[in-house]
Amino acid sequence: MPFEANQSPTDRPISVPKRLRLNIAGLIQGVGFRPFVYTLARSLDLAGWVQNTPQGVVIEIEGQAESLQTFQQRLTAEKPPHAWLQQIAVTTVTCQGDSAFEIRASDRTATKTALILPDLATCPACLAELWEPQNRRHRYPFINCTHCGPRFSIVRSLPYDRPHTTMAQFPLCPDCQREYGDPGDRRFHAQPNACPACGPHLELWDRQGQVLATGEQALQQSAAAVLQGQVLALKGLGGFHLIVDATNETAVQTLRQRKHRPTKPLAVMFPSLDSVQVHCQVSPEAITLLRSAAAPIVLLPRGPHPLAPYPQSWGKGDQKTPLQVLPPSPNFGRGAGGEGNSAIAPNVAPGNPFLGAMLPYTPLHHLLLTAVNRPIVATSGNRSGEPICIDEQEALERLGEISDRFLVHNRPIARPVDDSIVQLVRGKPVLLRRARGYAPMPIQYPAPVERSLGQVSGSCNTEGSPAVAAPLSKGAIHVLDRTLLSTYGSRDQNPSPAGRGAGVRASPSLLAVGGAPQKHRRPAPPRADPAQSPFGGPRYGAGARSLSRNDPPSLWPLRLAAGPGGCDRLRCPPRLRLHPIRPNPDR
Repeated sequence: MPFEANQSPTDRPISVPKRLRLNIAGLIQGVGFRPFVYTLARSLDLAGWVQNTPQGVVIEIEGQAESLQTFQQRLTAEKPPHAWLQQIAVTTVTCQGDSAFEIRASDRTATKTALILPDLATCPACLAELWEPQNRRHRYPFINCTHCGPRFSIVRSLPYDRPHTTMAQFPLCPDCQREYGDPGDRRFHAQPNACPACGPHLELWDRQGQVLATGEQALQQSAAAVLQGQVLALKGLGGFHLIVDATNETAVQTLRQRKHRPTKPLAVMFPSLDSVQVHCQVSPEAITLLRSAAAPIVLLPRGPHPLAPYPQSWGKGDQKTPLQVLPPSPNFGRGAGGEGNSAIAPNVAPGNPFLGAMLPYTPLHHLLLTAVNRPIVATSGNRSGEPICIDEQEALERLGEISDRFLVHNRPIARPVDDSIVQLVRGKPVLLRRARGYAPMPIQYPAPVERSLGQVSGSCNTEGSPAVAAPLSKGAIHVLDRTLLSTYGSRDQNPSPAGRGAGVRASPSLLAVGGAPQKHRRPAPPRADPAQSPFGGPRYGAGARSLSRNDPPSLWPLRLAAGPGGCDRLRCPPRLRLHPIRPNPDR
């Protein structure tokens, strides 16, 4: 009822403050969620606090009921782009009479169950700083903010705070500390925050580990080595890449011989999207994937190819669905110099109508690709059959016979994270290898299981075969390559290095195991029926599986959580079998 002019103050209804406690689970650490909550609360004149916990984020907020309702609505509608709110539990608590809203120090005492965000490609704002001559981070290879940069590959324990990451050894300079502590700055509590004055730096090594150059000179000499046909081992975001000039057939063959990888397709990193369109047919969906924060390797048709023609539709009879592919670029097949056939060396993916293409996803890759100014092969830094290298001393030992030069940095990598591989089937993304950019996003299992893996997502990489686990209301599973089964019992009931690194002890009751890896089979053209050939095109690494009609119906299809940058579901799932986990007799 509106107030009457002659009403006395004692007759008017009194608005009673209310206080709510919100326990939020999901992907909310390392994405700028707390500064978002802080700014939102202050704009609504609400008091209280927000705090990171090992389970997620806790908010206590006090004020008028209408403002609290608006806060809850805007919390979900306007959340940061990479945040994913899996669950919000709201309870009413006693008012405390707080006069302001604050961000509290993280709680580190409870059980650790929070989800960790995947590593994210460099955002446009950081990329602009990278090329701006007046910026203090001009050409700094480790630019990042709350919207991009390393996450999963650097975290050692929960909650996700700088002391719990591999950045703990880099004390912030005054300028970076000011950004880190300012809720209005996009680097507020960006745990990998750094600059040339206080952060990691580059060095170029020879095979004996002798320092040949540092900083900008290390970068320029590395680019020169690639252009001269040498093999470069580059320490990237989640491990080493082996890099050669993708237009140099001799250099590619040298890499194949040294790595003992005679025919398997090699991924190509292009300087720009325009460069990709010179060599591949790129659909709008592919552009979205290439430019996404996940920045995966995307299998793209090369266009008219005499060895293995690419089908123009999927399905049978009247059910054919045309592929949504853009026309080839006017410069298709002209290569970097504008003449002759495609500049990509034929032995990059011999006899294959597809090319595994990706764009630079770290400032270091952007700087190197700009200096080289042509496509490069960027394949996993490992010997055949071994995990990817993540440590520079380890790389000298394992890659010394493969690489001529080593471009390294002193930011430690907590765990290996390989590049993800995606293929578009009828315009929908299908993950062939689920790693950087997607892991450790949770995988939802449609049927409940008696006991799930634990309370933290993790990734365990064998050669091109990530294992992912996640806590979910309907249960969780751990996906492993079959070759890991023999060693599972000796891994403390937890096959995930991420789980151990985050201080989590887990005892899963089920394993979901993929079919045998297709590592050395000659790629075949896609089959016409996607129900028979779920991944369509050539098999890249251990991620590609065949579908079995005998699999349990509960596994058809396997759904993925609808998180930022991820697929909604695997429309055509891999072949999976459930294996019970028996206690380790040696324990």
